[in-house]
Amino acid sequence: ENKNEHIKSIRKYIDSKELYSLSELYYPIRAKAQNSSDDLEKLEEKIKYIEIRICDINPFDKCGVSKEQLVYLIKNVTHIIIMKLLEMD
Repeated sequence: ENKNEHIKSIRKYIDSKELYSLSELYYPIRAKAQNSSDDLEKLEEKIKYIEIRICDINPFDKCGVSKEQLVYLIKNVTHIIIMKLLEMD
């Protein structure tokens, strides 16, 4: 799914009143615009960062996340990005 399709699907939820606003969207991975948690138009202009929400706090680690969990997450996100880039060729 590309950025335009993603935003179109979010707008559909908001227009159908399934969501009140963008801030109610709880996808496991969420695109965020700069300085705005609730502005779909700003998201259309530019995605500043992504929120990875699929991680839970690890109660067995004093930081809430272990080094192994972070390495696993980074490797998986990198793999997904590379696979998507290869699909675009």
